[in-house]
Amino acid sequence: MKLDFDCSAVLHKRSKRSEGRLSMEDKRSNIALSLIPRRKFRRALDIGCGLGVMLEKLSQISEEVVGLDIVNNTETTKLILFDLNSGKLPFKDESFDLIVCTEVLEHLCYPHQVLKEISRILTADGYFVVSLPNSYNIIDLFKIIRGKPIPELDFDAYGHHVFTSIEQNLNFIKREFDIIDLTYYYIKHKYVSKFAKRFSYRSIVNRWLAYSVFALCKKRD
Repeated sequence: MKLDFDCSAVLHKRSKRSEGRLSMEDKRSNIALSLIPRRKFRRALDIGCGLGVMLEKLSQISEEVVGLDIVNNTETTKLILFDLNSGKLPFKDESFDLIVCTEVLEHLCYPHQVLKEISRILTADGYFVVSLPNSYNIIDLFKIIRGKPIPELDFDAYGHHVFTSIEQNLNFIKREFDIIDLTYYYIKHKYVSKFAKRFSYRSIVNRWLAYSVFALCKKRD
């Protein structure tokens, strides 16, 4: 499901510093939306909503949309300021029938706790879309071998606190959810991307060439 989003119009309103991040959020949101079933949702939550790209797209498929982040970098009033490291999420049980969380859990000190909380606030018939980075993709491994810096590995309180492979990411998700569909975000090279998508059924391809894994999940019975 790919929804209309005028990236250039939003870029005009926001600073050039946000341009790269906005473009990345647009790509991630499109991948996440491609997994979501075509239906109208009652209430959707975007955890770690960043610049609000996903919030704007979710508003087209959900009656109500709520964002959750530690700072407000969006232009919406439907955002709750909350530190995900601080404990229980500020919502009642089964509050949302759609929850999206892309490239967020690896930044947290207690990702397992937040994953359990997401399960708690998701309705029994709801959907959860999550993405996690592959810290062992071949590009980053070559950078490490050559002594090149990787921004996510820097000493930053908001950087990555967890560094996992594709297999570890999937096993982590399965602790609380059943995975019903998967897709991958591959290394940005036209030949590499074509090869990876053609042979995506082979785990070794995803292990080396995927930057991130995206999963559509349901609560366990």
